[in-house]
Amino acid sequence: MADKQALTRQIADLINQAQKLVYEAESIADEHGLSFSVDFGTYGMGGSYTGAAAIDEEDREYYGIEEGEGRWNASSQSC
Repeated sequence: MADKQALTRQIADLINQAQKLVYEAESIADEHGLSFSVDFGTYGMGGSYTGAAAIDEEDREYYGIEEGEGRWNASSQSC
C-alpha cells in the first residue's frame, strides 16, 4: 500500500496545478472580456467566471467589484 502522506502530497500537488490553470483562464478572460464556466461533475462544484473587461460599471458598483477584477458566480446562482 502506498504511503498516505505521499498520496496526500500528490493530491495537493494536483489541486495546486488545477488552481494555477484556473488562474491562467481568469487572466485570459479578464484581458479579453470573456466568460467561461467550469463543471467538475459533482453537484455544487461548478461556476462561471466573467472577465474584468466584460463587466460594466453598473455591475461593478452593484457587486462591489474593483476595476480590473473579474467575478465568479456559483452554478447555483443560475438555477
